[in-house]
Amino acid sequence: MILAGALAKAALPEMQRFNPMRNLGTTSLAQGGIVRSGTLALSMPLSGPRASTLPVHRPNIPGMIWCQVVLAALPLVAWVLFKDGVGDADSLVQLWCVALTLQPIWMIYSWKRMGGEVFSPYTIFAVAVFLFNAGQAVLEVLGLNTLGLLGRKVPESILAETVLLVFYGLSSMHFGALISAVTKSRGRMFARFHVPPSTFRQIGVALFVVSVVPSIMVWRQAVNLVVEGGYGAIYTSDRATGIGSAPLILSGFLIPSAFLLLAGGRSKRTIRRAAFTIIACYVLASMFVGFRGQAVAVLVAFLWLWHQTIRKIPITAVLALLAGLGVFVLPLVGVIRTASGVDRMSVSTVSSAYSQIQNPAVSILYDVGGTMLAPAYTLELVPSQRPYDLGLSYAYAGLAFFPNLFWEVHPTSERALSTWLVNTAEPQRAALHGGLGYSIIAEAYLNFGFAGSALPMALTGWVLGRMSKWSEAGRATDITCFVAIALASLILWSRGESAEVVRGVVWYAAIPYFIVTLWQRPRARLPM
Repeated sequence: MILAGALAKAALPEMQRFNPMRNLGTTSLAQGGIVRSGTLALSMPLSGPRASTLPVHRPNIPGMIWCQVVLAALPLVAWVLFKDGVGDADSLVQLWCVALTLQPIWMIYSWKRMGGEVFSPYTIFAVAVFLFNAGQAVLEVLGLNTLGLLGRKVPESILAETVLLVFYGLSSMHFGALISAVTKSRGRMFARFHVPPSTFRQIGVALFVVSVVPSIMVWRQAVNLVVEGGYGAIYTSDRATGIGSAPLILSGFLIPSAFLLLAGGRSKRTIRRAAFTIIACYVLASMFVGFRGQAVAVLVAFLWLWHQTIRKIPITAVLALLAGLGVFVLPLVGVIRTASGVDRMSVSTVSSAYSQIQNPAVSILYDVGGTMLAPAYTLELVPSQRPYDLGLSYAYAGLAFFPNLFWEVHPTSERALSTWLVNTAEPQRAALHGGLGYSIIAEAYLNFGFAGSALPMALTGWVLGRMSKWSEAGRATDITCFVAIALASLILWSRGESAEVVRGVVWYAAIPYFIVTLWQRPRARLPM
């Protein structure tokens, strides 16, 4: 709470200068203007009267920030009191499940009031974190959780601490995002050369050529494995190392190639269709194999990039598409992905499997919300059986940047939190090569404890908030494309660990971004 108060106090000068108006054309009415000439986009201060003389609706910025500070402090106070024996576990669970259910409404409302877009990288990430870590809380409030919260696998006292930790983590993350909305770049003048669409197309084609054959090899092997032994066969097969891992590494550039083609295809329908075809094939292959989260993450990031660079997509259309996937496709994939052989491709088998699902919407929300087990088990095991990592897991995540060229087992994989959790909490599931995944909130607690988990969560919210601002209308397409590619990996962090997203962000987002920026020179820097 002291940390949150200090950050909010430090941000007050920026809040007072904050203007939610966007850059609406060649000249902005808020503190500066954009003058475009040829391929150069130059930002410079406006002379003359300030735009603040115009009647502009200003939200109560300090009030909203302090409101978020209070929301972050409440679960911390409740946790301290509960540890001191104040309060009943069952009552706390019911009360904070209601609070968790209402939390995304406040998060989206306050983000929009602070000048953010509803369909943005931050809101996408926040909704993913909520669904994976608090989805079952919604079912609990609606009386649809027939198996009980987390299947009653943990004691009621741990459940109470879990819902408090999840609410605290989400609130801390949103506090960081709101601070990012009022954080402004400092500097008097910035210049940037425009990257022509042809550059995106050329690099997109080059990456496609590099990745298409390795992708076919990797996906062919994956499909053969699941046809022969089901979804679990992927995790029991031997993993290639050294030079043998080259096809897997190169195949990762397939998605960036499609995103770059889309970014350069605003006036080229054929290019847009090619990008869409690549993504459609990837999503269908991922669904067939059983990688539901991976497929949805790439699809949502691609839709957002389309929304930013090609044509605005109504938020209702996005919600309708995701609802259709959640009700019809994802539950079905969850049922049939354990099947093997021709049963996976049998219409009768697929139809029979779907008919066994009593309520697909409840089924997928319960399944997705099962990620809450990760913070629950972590609370139960840390620090009683394992000491706090104190940032060590994040340090090992950084090692994921280096490919496994000479280790028998990569140090990052050897210390995987998801592997530790399933081996310790559910060894029987581990023996069957099953998994529990992990959670961004659980990892924050594992490193810094309950109160200290606010720091990495707030930093994450701030970074996602800044990424959203970087890609607002009027920003450079290369930055927007970088954010979209990174977003496809970051979404999966909501139900995983930091080590799983480093390569996706550094290898497959940052490297293409630097290729684009170096391709088109000279270049100057946009304010971040």
